[in-house]
Amino acid sequence: KQQYEEIKNQKQKLNTANDQLNELNIELKKINDQNIESLMYAASLQQILIPFENQFKLVFANCFIFNKPKSLVSGDFAWLFSKSDCLYFAVGDCTGHGLAGALVSIKASSLLNNAMLSLSEPSPSDILHWMHKQWYITGSTTNIVTEDSLEIVVCKLYPDKLELEYSAANQRFIRIDKDGNYQVYQDTEHCVGSSMNTEQPSFQTHSVQLQPEDMLFFFTDGFADQFGKSNQKLMFNSFLEHLRSLAKYPVSKQHEIISDFFNSWKGHKKQTDDVLVIGIKL
Repeated sequence: KQQYEEIKNQKQKLNTANDQLNELNIELKKINDQNIESLMYAASLQQILIPFENQFKLVFANCFIFNKPKSLVSGDFAWLFSKSDCLYFAVGDCTGHGLAGALVSIKASSLLNNAMLSLSEPSPSDILHWMHKQWYITGSTTNIVTEDSLEIVVCKLYPDKLELEYSAANQRFIRIDKDGNYQVYQDTEHCVGSSMNTEQPSFQTHSVQLQPEDMLFFFTDGFADQFGKSNQKLMFNSFLEHLRSLAKYPVSKQHEIISDFFNSWKGHKKQTDDVLVIGIKL
């Protein structure tokens, strides 16, 4: 009889533990569902505040955008500002990903817009210097110290002359001509806003004479940093080779090809970072 009572007590404890575990699972699912709903709402707000996909497709007739956030919202973004004789645009990668990265991307986009209102006919490097000075002034009403920063390339394109000016903060882009020849463009390794800089960054404006049918690729580091086969990162050189092969195809097909390649490379691995690739054919 004593053994029976012990078994009965153990069964009751086990049932109680199972009930508590079920309640915990229900509560965790509820919290997870709420988090997903919050992220989905944040993603819709980010698209309203930074509607770069629609803007780029309206301005550039031959353009694709492969935008794949790691967690619904993204620290990667693009920006565009039209003037009568030129186009300003940028592709940036903010510190972190998810909600934190998305908030920094909104800050960066806002600063880009404010730069255009504050500066007269700015060069790309003028914009970067202005943003760097303003980075920690923006939102400095509290004593909280943040270490967010921005890797970005800012461009100024004169469509009639096919002349491109650019300045880059630890960011690069690629030009591939109709014969398959390519050039990688980059500038300083300093980031906008980084407190790790021991000296004031010196952003420079460079000029590039483009040609009809040139293909421009702008991107963040998430694609090249993705882990895949043999638990290795893709790395920049492999990514570059893929872009060189991609440029041979019509722009209308390039989004599908690059998406298939990314998913094939990633396989069952978790996505490492936000991913953004923009291709523009002139």
